[in-house]
Amino acid sequence: MSRSLLALVASATLAGTASAAANDLPYGERLAFSALRNGQEVGRHELSFKREGDRLTVSVAIDLIGRLLGIVVYRYSHRGQEIWQGDRIETLRTATDANGRKLAVRGRLEAERFVVERETGSNDQVSQQDQVRPGAAVEREAFPSDIFPSSHWNIRQVEARRLLNTQYGTLSTVRIERKSIERVRTRSGEIEATRYAYTGEVEKEQWFDARGRWVKTRFKASDGSTIEYLLQD
Repeated sequence: MSRSLLALVASATLAGTASAAANDLPYGERLAFSALRNGQEVGRHELSFKREGDRLTVSVAIDLIGRLLGIVVYRYSHRGQEIWQGDRIETLRTATDANGRKLAVRGRLEAERFVVERETGSNDQVSQQDQVRPGAAVEREAFPSDIFPSSHWNIRQVEARRLLNTQYGTLSTVRIERKSIERVRTRSGEIEATRYAYTGEVEKEQWFDARGRWVKTRFKASDGSTIEYLLQD
């Protein structure tokens, strides 16, 4: 079960298309999904959106729990914040607890490069602020300023060939193909959405509706089980 959830996490914290700039965002104030493994709920993935003119703040919260015979054997928590100016990300902060393993990523736009600092592998508490923990091992790397994070919601992501993994702060090479328009089940009924297939260092399927909203994700976990996100709104 824990390997399945770890695969879920890697994909989760890893879109013809519409713009998702702050002034034409296709979302309300929040977006929520149930995470299902072979049809059984294992957690939640929620986002909130705050607009201030051309500036957009996106907050991400993921909580997963794995159980075996009713006993909790795995816990995962991820918190993230992205600040966008128009169609370009300005800052990124994430903090992850993967069953006791702490990860942190901080990124900001600097002189036309997106500079990322990442802390990995520690069992100590990580900081979601801009300060690095004393004694922490930190890697620093600069990426193109137009990089897209792997946080699912932005449909313009499907035009990318590389995505910034928001859990690890590393780049993933990906090929994304537009497939078919399909009926997608949500909590309130069925909607039509376009399916996109991701292959390469990211393997999954995502669905976006006609407005450009992210409405579903599906992929295979390492044990062969099927992981799906079911839209709650």
